[in-house]
Amino acid sequence: MKLKSMNKETKTFLAVYIGWTFLHLILLFLGMGECEASQKFFFPFSCGGKYSYCGTLISIYDFSEFLVYVGTPAVIFIIYYLTKEKD
Repeated sequence: MKLKSMNKETKTFLAVYIGWTFLHLILLFLGMGECEASQKFFFPFSCGGKYSYCGTLISIYDFSEFLVYVGTPAVIFIIYYLTKEKD
């Protein structure tokens, strides 16, 4: 897939996705080295329950969140791209 052959919608998605990925990379690197006990909770579903951990985003963000929040849009885009009709 060449950049020049992409339509405006695809270029916009890729631009937003690159920014989204960069943001989550920053969160991942900031969260590395935090307390391992907090890593068993999944952001944002870790606060509010009786057995929850209400730490900061940085203290509970780890690789599982990174994969979900960065991987899901990529999978959705790939499925959309493969199933859309050719013009």
